[in-house]
Amino acid sequence: MARTNISPVSLPSKYPATPLAADAADLTFTQADDVNGNEFSGVRALILAWNKHATIAQTVGIPSVIDEKNRKGDITAYSIGPGEIAAFQVDIPGWMQIDGKIQLDASTTDIWFAVIPLD
Repeated sequence: MARTNISPVSLPSKYPATPLAADAADLTFTQADDVNGNEFSGVRALILAWNKHATIAQTVGIPSVIDEKNRKGDITAYSIGPGEIAAFQVDIPGWMQIDGKIQLDASTTDIWFAVIPLD
């Protein structure tokens, strides 16, 4: 089956109109698809992975591709403690798959992702 798409978060501009409207800077997290995996369009991004389980550590993975320096470094089974949030920075070289997407994997639906574009 196809991976479930995650839309990157829309952040306020660097110089937003003030006063900033309520909820304008809130992050939106998307529940992980632990069966099919998740993906988002290849952009340089900060990925937040939040383990919402109260007592059990959960894992996430981000498959890589060989970059222009012939390096590859998958993130596999990265453990996130109960209630913790982990942050990963990804760029186009090394992470964007051939289909133009960056893939995310989670061991359970207790993981929630937020993708924050950095460009």
